[in-house]
Amino acid sequence: EACLPLDQSFELTIQGCGELVDSWESRLGLGGSFAGKQRWTEWKVTVPSEAAGMLDDDIAGRYILLDKCGGARGALHKKQG
Repeated sequence: EACLPLDQSFELTIQGCGELVDSWESRLGLGGSFAGKQRWTEWKVTVPSEAAGMLDDDIAGRYILLDKCGGARGALHKKQG
């Protein structure tokens, strides 16, 4: 789910792609439900054409994980291109 400052709603698709790598919690060595947890190195965001006009910027595209940037839980993703 994505929360945007809009009065209208629409569906978008966020698909994990790239490689599966250890999550931040797993890299810290946390056990329990975090042991062996993985995440995708890329996300692919797709916005329906009828919804694209509702947005100020084009958010569709590929987002690359920047896990060493110092962001919260090493989870920052930056849009390519």
